[in-house]
Amino acid sequence: MIELSARDRAKVDDAVARIVEASGSGLIAVALYGEAASPEYHAGRSPLSLVALVKEVKPAILSALRPVATRFRRRRIPTPLIVDPDYLDRARDVFPLELLEIRERHCILAGDSEALARIEVDIVSLRREVEAEIRGKLLHLWEDYLTARSRRRLRTDILDSVPYFTHILRGMLHLRSAGAAIPIVPAVEREYGLVLPVLVRLEEVHRERRRIPLRELDTLFAAYLDEARALARAADRL
Repeated sequence: MIELSARDRAKVDDAVARIVEASGSGLIAVALYGEAASPEYHAGRSPLSLVALVKEVKPAILSALRPVATRFRRRRIPTPLIVDPDYLDRARDVFPLELLEIRERHCILAGDSEALARIEVDIVSLRREVEAEIRGKLLHLWEDYLTARSRRRLRTDILDSVPYFTHILRGMLHLRSAGAAIPIVPAVEREYGLVLPVLVRLEEVHRERRRIPLRELDTLFAAYLDEARALARAADRL
């Protein structure tokens, strides 16, 4: 498991203990997943995303977990994802990117150690979702440009889009059987023969919590759109 900071570790341990207690015999496994369960973890900044796999998501389970989720929100911990095996099996053709994220970036903290490693992802559906998500992000970027009330707001919107793009890029690497390479943008450049200097820079700025000079914003935004289009064309050819 990634070595969490003492503060984050205490939060996660408390959350897991409460999920285990509330779920009782209905629990299969609890895991930390996403950024906090990967080499991209940043102490105090990465979302402490938890997934609880239960035998069946019933009203009784949700009712038992509701006070736990309320406590999480007060401590700024994301509401845990509650799923069951039937959901994971039937969702693999509609949420392949999301299931891939859980399968490839998780750490079991309680229960069956192999429960999430057995998640299956439909490759045909993954290709479709990758392209759909890229094109959807393009639409959002255009909308952000039209609706941003200030250049500072547009700058924030651009940087906020970066984690979504890197999430999609992990799916693109999986489609080439390239694994979970770090850093991810250069890996996609190599695998797909693309040149993505703006996305490389934005990923670094976002990771290091730096700012883009406002005087560079228009030029950078235009180049960012070009790179997003290039990614969409690459996904379309898969």
